[in-house]
Amino acid sequence: NRILFQPAKLFSHLPSKYYYSMKRRWLDYRASCYLKKSEANIFHGWTHESLKSIRVAKSKGMIVILERGNPHPFYSRMVLEKEYKKLNIFHIADKNPFLKNFNHYRYEFDEAMKEIEFADYIFVNSKFCKMTYTFFGVDAKKIILIPRGFDPKKYFPRKPQKSNEIGRAHV
Repeated sequence: NRILFQPAKLFSHLPSKYYYSMKRRWLDYRASCYLKKSEANIFHGWTHESLKSIRVAKSKGMIVILERGNPHPFYSRMVLEKEYKKLNIFHIADKNPFLKNFNHYRYEFDEAMKEIEFADYIFVNSKFCKMTYTFFGVDAKKIILIPRGFDPKKYFPRKPQKSNEIGRAHV
């Protein structure tokens, strides 16, 4: 299914903490509509854009995999609050009730926590991230480490060819 129109584009003038959440919500809505008709057995979604889809997938008995490229939300909050305090930066609450619902930071501590709870498996990209999830009570069996990077023993630059060997290769 192609998404031909994203209503969130109408709000592209807003700060990114709202705009990107709006885009993700629209994607989640569209994916959840598709899942309702799907006969899939597995749903694999990205964090911050999958809660509605996860709920549909779970209602249909699908295995749910959540991709999280960052530490547990409580760990992130702990680090941010420490840095904010050190730099004398204070969080300013959203005054607009409509925008508050789309604030990325609110989403991280409300909906993203539900995504983590409902997921059957959580893909993380580092041992550090995995440690933050287990520290905050997520079952280690549910966390799958898929590191980004490469195996330098398997993937490495070729040895430079001598200039006359390169010429012969093209003849």
